[in-house]
Amino acid sequence: MSRPRYLLLDEPASGVAPVLVDEIYDTVHDLVARDRLGLLFVDQSIERAIERSHRIYVMDSGSIVLESVSASASTDRINPIVMGTSSPGGPDAGTPTPPTP
Repeated sequence: MSRPRYLLLDEPASGVAPVLVDEIYDTVHDLVARDRLGLLFVDQSIERAIERSHRIYVMDSGSIVLESVSASASTDRINPIVMGTSSPGGPDAGTPTPPTP
């Protein structure tokens, strides 16, 4: 069997009992560290994404509208973009990519 270099997860905690969510993410973190894997995960929880990631990408209609190092990301900056009430950019936004019309 081949040795994968990346692990891709789409909402790994979706539908899981809240008491198990941290256990799932801790197990994934341990696996990624042990096997030296790259990890890409999709999560609807902005807070969890910021807490568990090195880099954040916010997408809208298939386009990246915000890229930020998670340490400089904040829900105050991301929520308005996700909700469509603000445009990307600003001093801590990283490198925004404008949405395509």
